[in-house]
Amino acid sequence: MHREYKFLKVWWQGALAVFAALMVLFILHAIVQKIFPIMLARFIHFVLLLAAIGGLYLTYSDFEDDFSHHLLRSNFHLGAYLFWGAWMLTCIFFMTKKAPVKISHRPDARP
Repeated sequence: MHREYKFLKVWWQGALAVFAALMVLFILHAIVQKIFPIMLARFIHFVLLLAAIGGLYLTYSDFEDDFSHHLLRSNFHLGAYLFWGAWMLTCIFFMTKKAPVKISHRPDARP
């Protein structure tokens, strides 16, 4: 059909590409969580969640409107929807993650 879909003929190549993209996004969220204060990090995760919801909507619209994407059938559509869902779950995971508790290690502290 199109050359850009050639890697999807072999299922593990498509799965590896999606897994790599999700790992990059997970690492990005982890870096945001580590660098920024907790409230700012949660705001950034929320903005990225909104971006994922927008991407899901645009993907759905594209699948309905673009004839060549419509021909790719439900397995391709399901894979795209799972990608956006996994990204949304990653955002929610980091938004609900609690801040680490800092413990003081004073020598005069009693157990």
